[in-house]
Amino acid sequence: MNRIVFLLMLFIFPGILCAQSARLIEGHALLTNDCKSIRGHAGRIVAEASASTLNKDVAEAHLQEVVKYLQAMEKRLKDSKQLITPEQLKGVARRYASLEKTCSRLKEYSSGLQEEFANPHPDKSKIKSLATSLRNEMSSGKDVHDLLKRELGLR
Repeated sequence: MNRIVFLLMLFIFPGILCAQSARLIEGHALLTNDCKSIRGHAGRIVAEASASTLNKDVAEAHLQEVVKYLQAMEKRLKDSKQLITPEQLKGVARRYASLEKTCSRLKEYSSGLQEEFANPHPDKSKIKSLATSLRNEMSSGKDVHDLLKRELGLR
């Protein structure tokens, strides 16, 4: 039944479906950028924590960027999930759930980093560990996002 409705919509309302598809493609392209940006800024925090002396201001600036992109990522995930049909969602629900968990873990690591930077003398090894975990989590999340895009037929 759903396929019949979908096919009817495809022939009756092609403009609506094309617009939806374009917004979905754009949203996922922006999500890809968010993922790459989070990983990149997390890597810069790792580099700062690996230096002989920690430049706290620079590392904190990168953390602020991580938080900014993470907020954008969460919004784009929610928005893109609303753009797909219930039938499509059945096929990719597991991927969306995984990405939502990734966002949750990224928030935990970001909060841990914010707490550490709040200390007058932040622990470089703790910062490096948290930032490495954040970067690794985002790398795994990017792999899941790539699978999600493939399953939705986006590339």
